Amino acid sequence: MRFILGAAQGALEPAMFGIMADYFPKSKITTANSILTAAPYLGAGISSLNVVIIAQYGWRAAMKLMGGLGVAIGLLGVFFMKEPERGRFDRYEEDLARAEGRPLPPKVEEKEEDEPKKNVAQNFM
Repeated sequence: MRFILGAAQGALEPAMFGIMADYFPKSKITTANSILTAAPYLGAGISSLNVVIIAQYGWRAAMKLMGGLGVAIGLLGVFFMKEPERGRFDRYEEDLARAEGRPLPPKVEEKEEDEPKKNVAQNFM
């Protein structure tokens, strides 16, 4: 199982940081990435509370609780997270550069979209 986790994390982390860059402007991206990379450690700390749950209710209850929380949080993400507009903060950076008198960042090609933004679950339907 750890091998699968390691392989998945190695493939998903670069994509995760790319999506985060589309969700947040450059002035906030470092804070957002810090919170995101701290999440596994926070999860490991919270999961250590399983000792108390196991002592009180047994290991099956602990597995059901932690598994249920993971599934619930995953479903919230699937149904409520929207696909970010690619490069939406590039225009912000361009305006900021003009205001500060700096050279403009390189242009990113914009493509027209045929359909409105969907949430992640709608991509599979």
